[in-house]
Amino acid sequence: MIQALSNSNTVPMTRVPWNEPGIIMKMLDLGVQGIIAPMINTKDDCEKFVSYCYYPPLGQRSFGPMRAQVVYGSDYYQHANKNIVSLAMIETKQAVENLDEILSVPNLTGIYIGPADMSSSYGLPPKFDVREDPVFSNIKMIAKKAKEKGKIAGIHNGSVKYMKEMMQYGFQFTTLLSDFRMMTSNAESFLNLINTLVNNSYITTFVAFSYLVFLYHILTGVRHLIMDMHIGESLEASKYSSIFVFFIWFLSVITSFMVIFT
Repeated sequence: MIQALSNSNTVPMTRVPWNEPGIIMKMLDLGVQGIIAPMINTKDDCEKFVSYCYYPPLGQRSFGPMRAQVVYGSDYYQHANKNIVSLAMIETKQAVENLDEILSVPNLTGIYIGPADMSSSYGLPPKFDVREDPVFSNIKMIAKKAKEKGKIAGIHNGSVKYMKEMMQYGFQFTTLLSDFRMMTSNAESFLNLINTLVNNSYITTFVAFSYLVFLYHILTGVRHLIMDMHIGESLEASKYSSIFVFFIWFLSVITSFMVIFT
């Protein structure tokens, strides 16, 4: 995926599994330009995270950018520190309580809210697009404080509508769902559409068949009227038969429309 992004204007970023130097430095050496670290709960957590992202004297990142040098040039080392984005995830009650100290860490680019983990940290069901307090109040407060400290504020979202609202609160970095959720959601919508088409095709076929039966009976009745010498008897039989078939046809049409529109 990072290889594919090299041929686009997209900035490669990754959320690492943990605030651990090995994986963070490995991602940066591969050419990632932004790191999101989870569970940054204290100033000490944040200081360690930032140090893993930058070369000395700003941090303690070790030198070995094999692929990064290929992609960004042999002078990668000279420009790396000013081109790396570091976002600390604020996703627990403890992190909210230590927010001011976390935002005070030098060279931290910004913060990124994990709403699901923050919700569970406050005893609420984990979910995106949170509107329950205190989490919703925290979200708005975090955006405000990040702006005051000159840091980027980011948040993960579950819908475009909520994401637009977060932008209005001052969030500059907004992400939507995930590749897994987008693929499953899109696949589900296609399956629902296919099921609707299949079901409606059965219904349409049933209605069309009922029309054909009714038309066939009318044509048969006319033929009998013309060919049968006992016109009176044929009329009587055809009349009751037509009423019966019409009744069946009428019920089938009504039933089909009820299924379609309910």
